[in-house]
Amino acid sequence: MVFAIMLVNTDIGEETKVLKSVRSLRAVDEANVLYGVYDPMVKMKTNSIDKLKDVIKLELRQITGTKALTTPKLLNDNFR
Repeated sequence: MVFAIMLVNTDIGEETKVLKSVRSLRAVDEANVLYGVYDPMVKMKTNSIDKLKDVIKLELRQITGTKALTTPKLLNDNFR
């Protein structure tokens, strides 16, 4: 398993809509609102790094209102 913590930067006023959309993604374990430079913080879990890349590219980045993503933490099951 691959685990990632993503910080999402949204358009102003889009935090709630983006959070709702993010929570609907299958790979999302948890998503919470932050206030500041980043808005939702998203914990994701996938079977492989390739699947994680696909979810980020094909699903997360496609959510309307999403401006930028940062992944400060990426772990595989060996670090758990």
